[in-house]
Amino acid sequence: MRIAICDDEKNIRELLGRKVTKQYPDAEIVFFTSGEELLLSDMHMDILFLDIQMTGKNGMKTAGELRRKDKDVILIFVTAAEEYVYQAFDVGAFHYIMKPIDDEKFVDVLHRAVEEVGAQSMNVKETEEKYNKKINLIKKKEQNLRYQKSLEMAKYNTTLVNATCKLYDFE
Repeated sequence: MRIAICDDEKNIRELLGRKVTKQYPDAEIVFFTSGEELLLSDMHMDILFLDIQMTGKNGMKTAGELRRKDKDVILIFVTAAEEYVYQAFDVGAFHYIMKPIDDEKFVDVLHRAVEEVGAQSMNVKETEEKYNKKINLIKKKEQNLRYQKSLEMAKYNTTLVNATCKLYDFE
């Protein structure tokens, strides 16, 4: 699981990184210092913690552009700005955490986000399983059809041979 953290403040990036690592030591954590840097990355992210008030492109604009290329990333805003909470819905935010960060709230949101990642991957697996079952069913039907055609051809050939034998009195 890859978790990205985008904040222009190094101490906040490191703090969030420690909090994530404490809960999920095996998670791959990727840091971005700006919205521009994040948007230049082609890296797949499962979860993104994104600040809103950053120098350069703010988090809302970054999220809007990110959504155009990745609709599945679980987006969690981490910010001191309350006034953007309603705009967060426009970019499909999973949650909105206020700074200073409450540890209990952070852990709860992180766990729910990880569960959502699991649910998304389960949906993909279920879709793949359904697809594979349909493909197998189609293959079986094709095999059945080929077998039935072979039987029909054998019957036709037998009838043809019998008719030829009668015609030339080979009985």
